[in-house]
Amino acid sequence: MAIQKGPSGALGTSIEAGEIATGAVTADKLGTGAVTADKLGTGAVTPAKLSTGAPVWDTSSNVGIGVSAPASKIHISYAGAVNTNTFNVSTTSVTSSPKTLIGANLVLSDDATTYTKPATAISGAGILFDGINGLNSHGSIQFLSAPDDNTGSATPLERMRIDSAGHVIVPNGITLGTAVGTYAAANTLDDYEEGTFTPAFSPSSGSWVSYSSTGQYIKIGRTVTLFMSVTTTNKGTGSGHFDFSGIPFTSFNPTIGAGNRAAIGLIREDSSVGNVGQVFINGFSTNGTCAAINAGAITPQGNGFVYEISIQYITAS
Repeated sequence: MAIQKGPSGALGTSIEAGEIATGAVTADKLGTGAVTADKLGTGAVTPAKLSTGAPVWDTSSNVGIGVSAPASKIHISYAGAVNTNTFNVSTTSVTSSPKTLIGANLVLSDDATTYTKPATAISGAGILFDGINGLNSHGSIQFLSAPDDNTGSATPLERMRIDSAGHVIVPNGITLGTAVGTYAAANTLDDYEEGTFTPAFSPSSGSWVSYSSTGQYIKIGRTVTLFMSVTTTNKGTGSGHFDFSGIPFTSFNPTIGAGNRAAIGLIREDSSVGNVGQVFINGFSTNGTCAAINAGAITPQGNGFVYEISIQYITAS
């Protein structure tokens, strides 16, 4: 663009770019609004005319900062070494599995396979938004952090995930009832499980010809609630109390009380006589015993009797 001047500098002829000293025209010397988009020719400002590291854009209206070929409408990436914690937004050009990472000293590789820390002496953390493919909005949100090794050199690991179905998955558990930022194993809920099992039963005297049994459990932390049912389809010569084995988790070893009982529950014959008895689980084991309330034999016993058992215990670990 030329500026017209006269013989002594008045407007009339042109001032060419070479006649203006470098740095002579600066932003503070221009009036507000002096240079507007409508005063620039189409294509007058291009990425090639900007200094290294300036934002770039392409013919698809993709804007890139820190990347030469932006793969999305806004593609921000930083992979250089830093000396202090930095905020990074990193995306990938893999359209089959698009990802966006928002992190502090944490970046995503362009092939979307790894996330790394530009500065190895600084811990990294971030949130990764992971798409399934370019045509599907389903994906997951992953929360990442580096282990606290006091050096900042450890590789960042995924700590929590919200999957495409909305499930919140926290492998190391949730700490409750402590101050913010304070972990305590005793305050951490790190397990929940539901399932079924098939316990084995046998009378203390004689033998049953045939029986059937089922079991269900719910485990919250170290506490397990058991529900068992056994039917003596043909009791044979069986009598006395009866023992069971095969519960899903080893019980703890109590340090109080007598008799090495890890837990005490109830048994009820639920189809014929309705008698109630006691159940206990042995310490540090997966077995126990069913007996009458007075610890004697369960009577009567007969074909087709159905015994329902409920007990709660604490696991060894």
